[in-house]
Amino acid sequence: MRKFFISFLSLSLLLFGCSLNPSDQDSITQKEEGKKEKMETKQLVVQQVKKENAPPEIQKQVEQMMKQGGTHSLSSNNQIYVIIALGKRKSGGYRIQISKAEKKGDEATIYAEEIPPSPTDFVTQAITYPIEIFTIPKENIKKINIRIK
Repeated sequence: MRKFFISFLSLSLLLFGCSLNPSDQDSITQKEEGKKEKMETKQLVVQQVKKENAPPEIQKQVEQMMKQGGTHSLSSNNQIYVIIALGKRKSGGYRIQISKAEKKGDEATIYAEEIPPSPTDFVTQAITYPIEIFTIPKENIKKINIRIK
């Protein structure tokens, strides 16, 4: 009986001694909320750049991406250049439009949309390779996500 009582007492002390008291829990919650506040979303300014006005390394990347399509980002001159290529299209009139660009922490997300020609538009009946170059400010961005719909 005595061994049972000592075991029970030891187990109780172990369980209740290791739990957080309410004031510790409050300080942990405040720290987590502080981290969330620091990670608030900031809208980024996006500027479209003509190929001929882009730095040489960007122009070279555009040439490589034109036919295959895809996305790429490069840092140059305190700017991040974002290249979005749609690849082969059967006619002219396709556009790429940025709907939103935002920064959260050290990560930026660019939301782009492929705009097809309207059925009533007069467009070139030739194969085209739509591609656009955009810049966003560098602002300590380490990762870029590009979402195209």
